[in-house]
Amino acid sequence: MSQVASPLRPHSPSPSNGNKDAAASNRDSLRSYLEQAARSMRRTEFFYGLLWWLTVLVFIITTVVLVDHWLWPLAKIARMAILAALVGWSCWWIPRRVMPPMIHTIHIEHSARTIEKQFPGCIDSLISWLQLSGEDSKTPKGVLSYLGRYAVRNLDGQDAQSVVDSATVVRLAAAFFGCLLCSAIYMFSSPKSGITSIARLIMPWADIAPAARVHIIEVLPGNTTVTQGSTLPLSGNVRGMHQGDKVSVRFDLSDSQLVGEFIPTASEIERISYKIELGKTFGGIHQPLKYWIHAGDAIDGPSEV
Repeated sequence: MSQVASPLRPHSPSPSNGNKDAAASNRDSLRSYLEQAARSMRRTEFFYGLLWWLTVLVFIITTVVLVDHWLWPLAKIARMAILAALVGWSCWWIPRRVMPPMIHTIHIEHSARTIEKQFPGCIDSLISWLQLSGEDSKTPKGVLSYLGRYAVRNLDGQDAQSVVDSATVVRLAAAFFGCLLCSAIYMFSSPKSGITSIARLIMPWADIAPAARVHIIEVLPGNTTVTQGSTLPLSGNVRGMHQGDKVSVRFDLSDSQLVGEFIPTASEIERISYKIELGKTFGGIHQPLKYWIHAGDAIDGPSEV
């Protein structure tokens, strides 16, 4: 049997070592068994705290991305509140449940009590044996030997790894990887960029536009200068347009006589390439203006003329 399971087989006294040596060997073996169980519990506690933290983060971030994509673009104040809540919860959870197992060991008496909960037949025999088996203990060796054999017999030959209840950690790991897989599938298949929404969440102070289904690839000429009274030919390429989506130009004149005016564009290649002669509908460009390109749910601009 492996070294982990060896504490479950107390040594029998032999003529060469005597009853005292056999008792000491059994004591060390059972104590080593409890120490290995304590280390396994420590690892279980660490992974429980870590997986719970990661699962909550993935779930909340994915929910925020879905809301930002399909319900309403989150305002800056909402993104700041969500980020503050995540940071605050992490600062509370990590020192409480993730860091302690990394820093502190688990006392073998705690591991003994935990094992007795898993095996009620032990009936406090492990705790009793542990408390009476110190180096300076005056407890009769026969009593200690009886308690040790009684505890070992009721452990049913289980090794130190298997006596730790890790079912909760296994279920939590399954939940975490399930959330992670669903999130990854959505990120790769969604017509809107999940990276953009995540960037909006972790940097709410930045001026990042909401993720859009339509992507405006190129707008020409962008910022430019024209002769007074002339028109400005604009062209743009887009991707992700659906049937019924429109492309238009919105412009504001510097003197505010025309603000928020929309002009529809003509398509060169349906749902791919569009063009317009800006200024033709209002007698040419006679003053500075700003314009934006609206394509489906995407906006590009402003550009200055």
